[in-house]
Order: sequence, then C-alpha cells, then structure tokens
Amino acid sequence: QSVDETGRLRMINRAWAAAVGYSTAEALGKNIFDIIDSANQEQWRATLAKLLASDLPCALETSFVTKDGRKLRVSGVLSTLKRPDGTHAIRGVFQDVTAQRELERIRSEITHHVSHELKTPLTVTTIALHMMEESDRELSAEQRHLLGTALSGVSHLSRMVDDLMEASRSDSGKMRVDAAPNDLDAFLANIDNTFKPLATRNGLTLTLEPGDPKIRAMFDPVRLRQILSNLIGNAMKFSPKGGHITIGTNAGPEGFIEIFVRDTGIGIKNNDLDRIFDRLYQTSNKVQKGEPGLGLGLHICRELVVAHGGHIGVTSNLGDGTTFRFTLRLA
Repeated sequence: QSVDETGRLRMINRAWAAAVGYSTAEALGKNIFDIIDSANQEQWRATLAKLLASDLPCALETSFVTKDGRKLRVSGVLSTLKRPDGTHAIRGVFQDVTAQRELERIRSEITHHVSHELKTPLTVTTIALHMMEESDRELSAEQRHLLGTALSGVSHLSRMVDDLMEASRSDSGKMRVDAAPNDLDAFLANIDNTFKPLATRNGLTLTLEPGDPKIRAMFDPVRLRQILSNLIGNAMKFSPKGGHITIGTNAGPEGFIEIFVRDTGIGIKNNDLDRIFDRLYQTSNKVQKGEPGLGLGLHICRELVVAHGGHIGVTSNLGDGTTFRFTLRLA
C-alpha cells in the first residue's frame, strides 16, 4: 500500500484490500487513520514523523480494523520515496501476524496459570522438608542425604517455575520494574552477605570489591536482587571447588554505573556467546553442579536490565572464567 504525507491511501494491492475487507475502489481515497486501530494511531503518527525526518525505513507492528470491525494484527516496514515535486510517497509492506500473536497470548496465559498453580504445593513441600531437617529427630546419614537431595530437587524446580512465571510476564508486558534512587554500595554489601555462606558451602570464595559509598543508582531492589541472584548462581554452578567469584562496580558510560560478576569457572564457548541471552538457549557446556535449567534465567536478566534502561554483556575465555557486566542509570 502507499499513502501520501497526510495518510491518504493512493495505491493498494488486492491482497491488502481483501485482508481489510474493502474493495479497491472503497479503499482508495480513504485515510489510513480511518483503518488503523485507535490505540495505535499515535504510534503511527510518531513513526511517520520519524520516517519523514530520516528517510530511513521503519519497522512497525500495528492493528488495522477491518470493514466488519475485526482487528487485524500486522507486522511490517514503512519506507518513503521522494517525488519530483518534493512530496513523499510512503509505502508499507505488511504481514498478517494475528494468529501468531493470539497463539503467543494463549501460551503465555497457560504458562503463567500452570506456574502459579505449582507454586503453592512447592512452597508447602519446601517448608515441610526444612521442618524435617531442623527437627530434633535423629536421622541417619542416608536419611539426611535423601533429605538433602529432596530439598535440592524442590529448590531447582521452584527456580524453574519462577523463571516460567517471569517469562510469561515478559511476554504479556506485565514485567514491572519500579526503579528509584537507592544506595548501590549498601545493596551490594547485602547481596555479598547473603551469598557468602552458600559460596562457602560450595567450596568457593565470594568477594565484594569495595565501591564508592556515595553512589546512588536508579534500580528496583527486588529486580536487581533477581538479576544478581541469577548471575551469582550461574557463577557457582560453573565454578569448580576452590574457585573465586567477585562482585563489584566500575565507571560506566556517562550517566551510568557498571556492575560486574566475575568468576574463575569453566568459561563459555565462543559459539555460545552470541546467543547466551536468547530465550530457551542452553550453552553446550556441561553443568558442573546441580541440574540444567530451562534457558530462561539469562534471558530474564537481559529483559530486567533493559527495563531499567541499561545494557548487559558477557566476556569469557574457555577454561579461564566469565564476566557478566550490566549498567544502571545513576540517580
């Protein structure tokens, strides 16, 4: 389809006309804003303004309203062509993604519902196992081993359920981040105190490099703990006994502070680095400790960092450790 600078339709193809339910004669002369869903019109205006200012193609996902009132979800690209008289013709090429988006919505709702239903029995089971572990009843070495195995399995399953719930929130746009000015140095000290005993039990050393106590950054404490828990947990999983994990901060780009988690573990293969944050992607490295996850943890970390307005990256040498770095805005 092609429209002029005001949005008036000047050229359409039969496939597009059939998709929106109008004849070619009916559609020609209409304004594109008569067909765009009202909820997407501001997005269209902003995209058109950007296109006319830069002359660069712009990707766009939006909804058209068909003649019989249905919403048609489409994804495509807008481009512009300057006419000899100085005016612009704006062309759009779109693909119908209505069924695909509906399937994604249903899948996300089912995932969230199932995950939510699993949380209660998992929590009850975890509490019961901890009560058995802490009771005065004498347990044999074999019984304690079995109890530890059960606790480890329930904990692993609970983390996977949490990841599924977060992934479904991300899909549905319900992943909330309430960033506010907070004391970053004190927060990292608390993280260090929380994970030190766990690192010691795994035969690892966890160190917090002293930062600037005056630094205040914009972050959601619950979400930042989630990010660091995942990164530190991965560092522990892929570090052999005697390994070292370091948490600290560096100066970031202007207006940002960088946080890093560095380990002396087995590292990540080069062919995994480009996809490490992809949804459901699992590295080809063999897990050192515990069970493999779903490949959602690092994907969720990236989503949460981006939601904070930051960037996350990774550097690694196989056999020589890995460093994850991400940025937060300074308060």
